[in-house]
Amino acid sequence: MLENNARENKKRMDRLIKIWRVFGMKKEFILALKSVNALSVQWDDRIPTACVGFDKRVKKPLFKFNTQFFDKCTDEEILFVIAHETAHIVLEHIKQLIDNEEYKKHDKAWNIAADCIINDWTVNM
Repeated sequence: MLENNARENKKRMDRLIKIWRVFGMKKEFILALKSVNALSVQWDDRIPTACVGFDKRVKKPLFKFNTQFFDKCTDEEILFVIAHETAHIVLEHIKQLIDNEEYKKHDKAWNIAADCIINDWTVNM
């Protein structure tokens, strides 16, 4: 079972690398480009889709994907998700959530609002 998971996760990472290469300079790629060299990925089925955080051990962004969500998405959709999650880093949303007690009290509403802004911005780039 573990060997099968490792094989599937390697296939997913290979797909991510292919996505970055194939899509070259598409609008979403420009935003995602900065994350490539600093990318750390975890496959985590406890989350519904995808999210980003910061891995303090290696001092770089940590992208998490639900494996079923990832497997159902097209390559363009994965690129959009990476651009979306990278925007959270660029706009310092993680830092704002950590530093602001008011945001912490309303973190779900705050995240929905941030997601709406990012999606509108990314789609209209």
